[in-house]
Amino acid sequence: MINSEIKFGEVLEKMKNTRVVPNTVPKYQCELCKDTETILYLKNGIEYGRDCECKEVKMSIRIMANSGICDEDLKKTFKDFETFNEEKLIKAKQKAARYIKEFKDNIKARNNSFLLCGLSGRGKTTLGIIIANNLLSQLIGVRYMSYRDEITRLKQV
Repeated sequence: MINSEIKFGEVLEKMKNTRVVPNTVPKYQCELCKDTETILYLKNGIEYGRDCECKEVKMSIRIMANSGICDEDLKKTFKDFETFNEEKLIKAKQKAARYIKEFKDNIKARNNSFLLCGLSGRGKTTLGIIIANNLLSQLIGVRYMSYRDEITRLKQV
């Protein structure tokens, strides 16, 4: 049976303390929430919790890490995308770079997504990962979707 008298903040504090090694100063990725992904605050004497700004990004990183994409790909940038001097690949790279550059201006727009399609082996996955990596570096959450998995799921519905 759960003790209803235990406050949310106490539980969160216990979570924080389990991550701390004695006689060391803990290093957190997020100093606001101390990596708990939750911010506590008082309102009218009642303790509340809300999601920290880092939660969406950390969730996106976990999704990317669990997607089957290798660690090497998760570090790729536009410099790593080889166009082989082919016009279609050059245009795709330029459009992807422009999408990243203008993303924050278009975030509220209805059509703010980016679709990559084409023949097998043309760099769609790599370019998509590069876009995701760039957005994540700006602390913008992303969702990686495999075409094959998503189409199968849609067909089942």
